[in-house]
Amino acid sequence: MGEYIHRYIQKSVLKDLERKMVFIGGPRQSGKTTLAKHLCRQAGYSLEERYLNWDAAADRENIIKEQFPAGSGILILDEIHKYSR
Repeated sequence: MGEYIHRYIQKSVLKDLERKMVFIGGPRQSGKTTLAKHLCRQAGYSLEERYLNWDAAADRENIIKEQFPAGSGILILDEIHKYSR
């Protein structure tokens, strides 16, 4: 993995995460997933537990069954816009 490139929205996202859910949108390949994963790691959470990608079959099944990690903290649902519900 290369060096992380700071995104201009990072400060705003961190501030909003203190009190609410945050959705990150933007064009393809603009760094949305990279930013989300960076913030998750930076907060001390495990990506293996806290990152679910709709495009991965096992993750998709957990999302449909609403089987998420216990406890508070960051949870990343990548490509969730593809879920019709």
